[in-house]
Amino acid sequence: MNKLFFVLIIQFSFRHAYGSVFKNSRKWPTKDSGYTIIPVCIVEGSSASEKLGGIFHDFNPSVGDVIGRVRMALSDGWEKHSNIRFVGWRPCNDLSQSEKWDALGIYIHQDADNNCHLGTNSKGGIDRDNACSWKPWGPGHARCLNYNWGRTYVEYDFACAEQYGLHEIGHAIGFSHEWDHYNRPSTCTSGTPIQQTDASTSYGSNRYTVIDSNYDWESIENYNDGSCAHVDGVRFGSPNLSPIDIRGVAEVYPPPRLGIHDVGVIPNKWNDCPDGKLIDFFMDNEDSENNNHNSGWLGAITQGRNTHFRFCRVDGKVFGNL
Repeated sequence: MNKLFFVLIIQFSFRHAYGSVFKNSRKWPTKDSGYTIIPVCIVEGSSASEKLGGIFHDFNPSVGDVIGRVRMALSDGWEKHSNIRFVGWRPCNDLSQSEKWDALGIYIHQDADNNCHLGTNSKGGIDRDNACSWKPWGPGHARCLNYNWGRTYVEYDFACAEQYGLHEIGHAIGFSHEWDHYNRPSTCTSGTPIQQTDASTSYGSNRYTVIDSNYDWESIENYNDGSCAHVDGVRFGSPNLSPIDIRGVAEVYPPPRLGIHDVGVIPNKWNDCPDGKLIDFFMDNEDSENNNHNSGWLGAITQGRNTHFRFCRVDGKVFGNL
């Protein structure tokens, strides 16, 4: 089959539901394509290794495995409900100087702080002190390293990497902690709430966008510090975005309008697509006894320990009958 006509029909749907406290001055710019493109790079020294001492534990996942899971969480979270697309994911040291100035650096390490600058203040932070950072297995050894008594092994759980990633990247796109809400409960004593007069329920000229006048106990931007959250996640309100988180990100970064005729075309290289047009389907393959194989022309599709199906979004109406 001629590679120019190998297409995949893709159906896209976006849920219009409900954000936390968004600082309007820290919004990333949206391009003419209708997408907000945020280049991401991985800071040197990032690691998923965890030292446990004299105890048997499963093979430590690589930092690439952790980043892959974080990317899937972002795809099913902030990206799914907005026009934001996180692109690149190359080592920061491989970028040109101008690319470094525009990049959102990510540092994952057992000794990293769980921290990220707010919105565009995170742009250009590509060293360990200024990058968006978090621990791969949560603070201490109690959250995402679980001892299986039947196997007598410690097992790794990606929930911390995924949920901390959603939380910290939420800061990177401009959302502050939910406890900054002007109607936070008296039981929550963290931070300093904003003034109600500084907030509006739709994105505009006010300093903050706060979609719902009610405090969101389930927000991904909640830590359970000082009884600030109803916890279902490893430490946050929800394991993923809450309905109000979704509504907020859809307000400040509106989902693009997609045509019903969109198709996917395999490019030669992953960066051949115009900004906002790359679709990356990530498959977490079996780590052991992996029996993947391929042959022939694959273009930007890569397959090994994991698989990436990469396509450029194209208006299918430009294709005629064969």
